[in-house]
Amino acid sequence: MNIKKLFKNKKGVTLTETIIYISLISIVTVALISITIQIVQFKTRANSMSIISSEVSNVFDKVIYEVRNADSFEVVDSSTLKITKDSVIGEYRLENSRIVYNREGGDNFVTSNQVEVNDVQFLDWTSVNSDNLLHIIITFKRGSINETFQTTVHKR
Repeated sequence: MNIKKLFKNKKGVTLTETIIYISLISIVTVALISITIQIVQFKTRANSMSIISSEVSNVFDKVIYEVRNADSFEVVDSSTLKITKDSVIGEYRLENSRIVYNREGGDNFVTSNQVEVNDVQFLDWTSVNSDNLLHIIITFKRGSINETFQTTVHKR
């Protein structure tokens, strides 16, 4: 078989076919890029929500433990909670977008620098029918996610 004869009998690709192929490849490429961007955004949001959820659990667990084991608590203002245990006073407060716990003159950060705390509210819900009830509302921010969480703790 002659190689020249083999190539002479083959037809080339027309301009119309080339444009159609390029158009189809472009459509598939745009679709794949769009799906990839959505997957990355979903994964980033899920990661941020996981970090926020961890911070929420950490803060609520610490405050609830301290309040339940305290001799007394006092809401100084909406963003400051004073806890007394064995004549030692501890204080939770919002400072520079982080929750800080101060006990015996030393500050300890309760929240990490991975999230911002936009707002914290300590509300004393103690009433005639319920003694020593504290309601906590905290708004966390990470990236574009802004979530508010709340819990109520009863001092035993």
